[in-house]
Amino acid sequence: MSAYSRWRLTSGAVLLIVIALTTDARSQPVVAPPPRPKPEAGPLPAGAVARIGTSRLKFPGAAIHVAFAPSGTQFVSASNSGPGGKDTDRLVVLWDAVTGKEIRRFKGHAIGVEALAFSTDGKQIVTGGREKIVRLLEVESGKEVRRFTGHTEPILAVAYSPNQKLIASTGQDTTVRIWNAENAKELHRLPGRKSQGTSNLQFSPDGKLLAAVSADNAIRLWNPQTGKEVTKLTGPTVDSLSLDFSRDGKHLAAISADGKLWVWEVETKKELLRIEAHKKLGICVRFSPDGSILATGGGDGLIHFWDATGKLLRSAAGHPANNVSEISFSADGSILASAGHEGTIRLWDVATGLELPQSGGTVTRAALSSDGKRLATAGGDPIVRFWEPTTGKEILPALRIDRPAGALAFSADGRSIITSNSVDELRVWSIENGKEVRKLGSHSAIPVARIAGSSGGRYLASSGSGTSFHLWDTETGKSMPSFGPGSEFRRFPPVRSMAFSPTETRVVIGCGDGKIHLCDVGSGAELYAAPLVGLGPGVSALAWSPDGRTFASVGAIDSSLHLWEAISGRERISRVSFPSPPWAVAFSPDGQLLAVGRLGGVFHLFDARTGKELTARVAHQGAVAFLAFTPDGRYLVTAATDIRIPMPKPPDSLQIGDGTALVWEVAALVKEIPAVPKPTEKEIEGLWKALAGSDPVKAGDAVWRLAADPDLSIPLLGERLPKVGTGEPDNRIAKLLVDLDDDDFDVREKATEELIQIGPSASEAVQKTLKTTKSREVRRRAEEIISRIGTGSKSLEELLVSRGVEVLQRMKTPEARKLLQTWADSPANSPLAREARTALGQTRKSP
Repeated sequence: MSAYSRWRLTSGAVLLIVIALTTDARSQPVVAPPPRPKPEAGPLPAGAVARIGTSRLKFPGAAIHVAFAPSGTQFVSASNSGPGGKDTDRLVVLWDAVTGKEIRRFKGHAIGVEALAFSTDGKQIVTGGREKIVRLLEVESGKEVRRFTGHTEPILAVAYSPNQKLIASTGQDTTVRIWNAENAKELHRLPGRKSQGTSNLQFSPDGKLLAAVSADNAIRLWNPQTGKEVTKLTGPTVDSLSLDFSRDGKHLAAISADGKLWVWEVETKKELLRIEAHKKLGICVRFSPDGSILATGGGDGLIHFWDATGKLLRSAAGHPANNVSEISFSADGSILASAGHEGTIRLWDVATGLELPQSGGTVTRAALSSDGKRLATAGGDPIVRFWEPTTGKEILPALRIDRPAGALAFSADGRSIITSNSVDELRVWSIENGKEVRKLGSHSAIPVARIAGSSGGRYLASSGSGTSFHLWDTETGKSMPSFGPGSEFRRFPPVRSMAFSPTETRVVIGCGDGKIHLCDVGSGAELYAAPLVGLGPGVSALAWSPDGRTFASVGAIDSSLHLWEAISGRERISRVSFPSPPWAVAFSPDGQLLAVGRLGGVFHLFDARTGKELTARVAHQGAVAFLAFTPDGRYLVTAATDIRIPMPKPPDSLQIGDGTALVWEVAALVKEIPAVPKPTEKEIEGLWKALAGSDPVKAGDAVWRLAADPDLSIPLLGERLPKVGTGEPDNRIAKLLVDLDDDDFDVREKATEELIQIGPSASEAVQKTLKTTKSREVRRRAEEIISRIGTGSKSLEELLVSRGVEVLQRMKTPEARKLLQTWADSPANSPLAREARTALGQTRKSP
């Protein structure tokens, strides 16, 4: 029987019987599975009514190491933080695996800790790191028992012998040192490697061997008592960053920097297994206590579970920094803890590969249904969960998808959820039965980073890295040609954010060059961009006001908020600056409040009419990157997500959220919104002039002031606005559209120029023609007409019409609606009639 076959049989048999090895000091009595993590409890912040997700197991700095205590109910973590940081007392932390709470901080470490190990009785831990000091710490008290000095470079790995008499350490000074644990005396100094591994030093379970990586990439086994080499295992051509013995000591596993997983039979030195475990860096490897599973973690952010034959059983993903620093099995093997460079410890169910839920698991993505009754959340595992926002109760079965969701969006009816993933796919899933409804194409192997749905659910925008941007028709599942590969739109810089207008006819797109592009959904034509310059190199979020007259943008680099008049593309409220980058923005359903979330876990509520701040709350850790009001305006949902901030020079900065969503009662946050003062009769004429003027700031103020007094403003608008612009007869526009396909070139040219001169009165008819025509010539000319109409500056007459109708929209009174209806019923295709029809459509949708 071959050594490989013997290993397979041993791995299977150990599932049924327990082999007592009296010389195996690491062997523990069979223990019951530890209790699973409990939902997070504790008081809510003032004004919050529910918490979803968990903020546990997170701390500043990169999580470099994690190790379960022999009991399995506690684990210790090591963090790599810079010198002089304010959080150095959190470099080594003991955690409760059931509650996720800190039990104890081990003070005294002044700089990053790279390695740690438990004693077999669980009463002590040994640590090492950049201080070049090995410390022995008492778990119960948190005090330092003794220290071991001698290394001249940072220490990267430590090990505690099973009989607790020896401590081994290795570091960048290329030495392996063996110490007397009782008196800190150095016993042996062995040749090592200038390695980066944090667990490439291991005692065998019986304590008779010490495995370490040598300068030639071989793994050498030493007698720790004598310091003499016993044997050498070869194979890896690059550094092995992690080693682990099986519990019976018969096998040794290693994972190398090229992502390969190796297993040898120790006695015969035979190679039993060699597979590519990770496409990128291979960082850590651990045998399960019963030896039936090998878990590996890598630089691809993945954790893989393998059986004895090298077959992949399942995978887990959840570390957004793409670096799983270390892993550790609980004593019974049912839970795996992992540490990530983003500063989190995560707990996984070994049987399923799913992140263990702690009140819904970690929230890194969220979406609110259009009716406000369902909140969808996703985290590091391929699970989407559904909650009732006002209570925080899970209301539907969790949805299992193929990969962790990079972004979420509800369908218009709330019966489906759209997810993006780390590959390039957009998929639509039925919430009712958990099955995939359809797949919406791909971004040509470019990971989808952002998605945004239109209010009516007809369209979906998605963007990836580079200039990858698509608009999808969710009814057909197809990409809209005007925004697909090869379209003129792809000349734009990387898309950072996007939002559809309430009418679904426009999409506003924020790009990496700091410009905002307003485009027609049907044709893909750019309506304008040039006015919106100066936002720094990134527009991180966009939002439309409910009436579609204003949109807001926030910039992550220049830490600003801007409000823009949609028709003119000019600033409506002067820039608001923040002390840290904002990442989310949302209007309340009545358009009076504007919420902004930013780095530092803070969200602000502003008076959208004046730009005045009403309140600010520290709600989370990390960046508040999700904001949504419920349709009735009573509640606001915030979530802290993992944000990668683009920096002028690589690498980008990764900011980790606290993994929770909070639901806030708006009335508790803002007791009263200041009333807009009604205009006096003396002020009316001045407000009218402002409404018709070129200053969008004064015009915006005039809109709110006039809307505050319907009795005074409705007669004024009814008398003066109908005299503005009669528009062009529909029959003339129809004739010109026919001429676009005339055989005579001069006729086509003349029709094109005349339609452009007519302006917005022709735009709607041209758009309808664009959607129905089969003529390439007509399509080309129609796109040119729409683009040139959109990019031309608006006349004061057009601005006055739009603003006057906006006043009536904001009133929401029967009298205002009656006047809008009168204008909408006009047979003329005038700007006033079109604006009134649009306004009435929006009024019907508003709460």
